[in-house]
Amino acid sequence: MATPEDVRHTIERQLRDGADFVKVMASGGGLTPGTYPDRAELSLELLRAATEVAHTQGVQIAAHCHATEGIRRLIEAGVDMIEHVGFVGPAGYRYEEEVAVRLRDRGVVVSPTVYGGLRTARLYRRQGRFDNPNDVAALERYEGRLVNTRHFHRLGLKILGGSDCGGSADTPFDVLVDELLAYT
Repeated sequence: MATPEDVRHTIERQLRDGADFVKVMASGGGLTPGTYPDRAELSLELLRAATEVAHTQGVQIAAHCHATEGIRRLIEAGVDMIEHVGFVGPAGYRYEEEVAVRLRDRGVVVSPTVYGGLRTARLYRRQGRFDNPNDVAALERYEGRLVNTRHFHRLGLKILGGSDCGGSADTPFDVLVDELLAYT
């Protein structure tokens, strides 16, 4: 089990070795078998340690996160950006307005990766299976990204277009325009 000191040392070493920013995996991923997208992976203590080091070193910290509890922890820890922002818990996908308002109020940038999610949902429907059997709300979460983004826009959150390219063979590197068009 990692400690805050382990996190600090690892990030400090990576920054010394030339990293320009920090990214943490705060929940499991839909394309990563053996992980749980609905569960927060890192404690608030570890996230605070990571954020503290990044900000002390003058770099931003981003996080991959689908789990609502993970999103809450990331807001509390003070991260700069969250990718996916899936709003998934043990009962499945459910957008939570109060969490989105906290994201806005804290100035957290969100990158919902809508187009990649919609492409993956279509692929899963065609295949009739998911890459990660532990992803209890895969279709709802992927399709919910568009709903989330509409709420983010309505609330005035800072939205960064991101394609999640390279995450799977179905998410090529040339889809950023499609991502931006999905926001309209």
